[in-house]
Amino acid sequence: MRKNRNLLLLPVFIAAVIMALPLLWMLLTSLKGNEEIVSGIPSLLPQTVTLEQYDAVLFQDVPFFTLLKNSLIVACGSSLIAILFGNLAAYGFSRYMPKHGNGILTLFLIAQLFPSVMLTVPFYSLMADAKLLNSYFSLIVANTSLALPYATYMMKGYYDNLPKDLENAACLDGCTRFQAYYRICVPLCSTGSIATFFMAFIISWDEYVLALSLVTKEHLTTLPIGIVKAFVGQFSIRWVS
Repeated sequence: MRKNRNLLLLPVFIAAVIMALPLLWMLLTSLKGNEEIVSGIPSLLPQTVTLEQYDAVLFQDVPFFTLLKNSLIVACGSSLIAILFGNLAAYGFSRYMPKHGNGILTLFLIAQLFPSVMLTVPFYSLMADAKLLNSYFSLIVANTSLALPYATYMMKGYYDNLPKDLENAACLDGCTRFQAYYRICVPLCSTGSIATFFMAFIISWDEYVLALSLVTKEHLTTLPIGIVKAFVGQFSIRWVS
């Protein structure tokens, strides 16, 4: 029985090794010098270990920590807002529209079908009219609009599986409907909120087109934009620092 289990795990192990090889190659390459990286005879292990690539990216070629701060502010801000309003919307869909909630939520999710490129011009026009271009607020609002449908959809599943009797019992003990929500439902669905927060964080962190369009000032640029501007040119790519 144990041998059969090990045989079943063998393909999984081989697949994991294959998937980890590019990451290992990237890590080991980052420890090589410039001459060794562009050498015609590639090698897996670095002949001379050096941290000059990290020094160039973190302290010389790119204002890394400024870009990181901008990305964290935007991603955390949009994720927190998406979780806050996504929880409220999901609770409303689950408790007050149990019959038609799924259909309305499906319409709500249609926004996810459109790529961010199609939303760039409308967002730019709105932010320009409101004089909010080149600000954290514009990026947070734009990224929240992308993460909110996903957060609502995820959290609705958690509230659907939560017994209504818990809220009814709390109301019998003197709680209002809102008190029953944030004292009973929110703590019980906290694991779902945490998981949804991280997924919304990834959506906001990876957003490129809107961040490139709504912010042009260098000190507000997010990390993906700053990295691309530093290492990807119009006709070439800087493989080494």
